[in-house]
Amino acid sequence: MESAEAPLACFGIGLSVLTILWQTQGHACYIPGYDAIWGTGESFQYPRRPGNDLIWRAIYASMYGFLGTAAQYSGLRITTDRLNRKKKVTKTTQQRARLFGLFHSVLGVHHTLWSVVPGYGRLDLSHYDMPWLQGFALMQSVYTGYQGVRLLLTEEGSSFRDVVRRKTIADASSAMTVIGAFGFLFMNWFGLRDRKIEKALWVITFTAPAVVFPMEAYFSSKANSKDDGGEGKDD
Repeated sequence: MESAEAPLACFGIGLSVLTILWQTQGHACYIPGYDAIWGTGESFQYPRRPGNDLIWRAIYASMYGFLGTAAQYSGLRITTDRLNRKKKVTKTTQQRARLFGLFHSVLGVHHTLWSVVPGYGRLDLSHYDMPWLQGFALMQSVYTGYQGVRLLLTEEGSSFRDVVRRKTIADASSAMTVIGAFGFLFMNWFGLRDRKIEKALWVITFTAPAVVFPMEAYFSSKANSKDDGGEGKDD
């Protein structure tokens, strides 16, 4: 997964900036096919629960947008540090890792609450009749939140490789959460509105981490076992 670190870091900050535009500018930031994705009711691909839209827009703009942009920029700077082949975490990298970790810890709590608290959040998948997806969502949110907490607790002088690994996992998790949204955009551009395809995209979005995370853990374990100095070993 190391080869994916830089692209994921760039994608993450781009997604955060786009979130600010969407949540603050609304339809002024127009993207073809966007209107059919988000809305209240089962006709939408990303159905929302009825609620105070202004409050949730403010929450998402603050959490995903402003905090997310600051955190993802810090993550991008960590990627630059990695390209400089540093071995140990410096004071500056520690601060960047902690801000990045704070963001993903908050996301972990938010997504965990959505998974276990009925009526929490805006996303309402009841129209798709796949309640078991919330179990996969819970797994992803807890695992990603754990990586965020570990980054939040980063100490100066700790393994830089370990920070990079945890950051890449968190970035990959964020990227996988928007598989459905980007899939819906392509469907709308080409007039492919189909309920079965939409359900398949939601299944992929929620189950992809169940495949990717164990694979990452396996290959990371193999890489660590070959590391003579033991640097980057995970607990």
